[in-house]
Amino acid sequence: MAKNGNYPIVIAALQDGSGIVGAWGVKNNMERVVDTERVYGSQIRHRVVAMTPDGPRIMTPSAAHEGGYKFQDFPVRPWYMS
Repeated sequence: MAKNGNYPIVIAALQDGSGIVGAWGVKNNMERVVDTERVYGSQIRHRVVAMTPDGPRIMTPSAAHEGGYKFQDFPVRPWYMS
């Protein structure tokens, strides 16, 4: 665990182009998962699921724009809604 209390979170892109956050969601959808990445919570807003010619992939919004890919953000609830 990092000194500041943050720890990596698993995010995944699914076959349909949607994204899920958390190991539990990834485990329950393994047959639909096409890409995964471990990021810190503060980085989730800087990742998107982009529809590439090779299928859905996790990348930064900048990379998705540069590639000309359609993309969507990961579903993240603000801290005050938890």
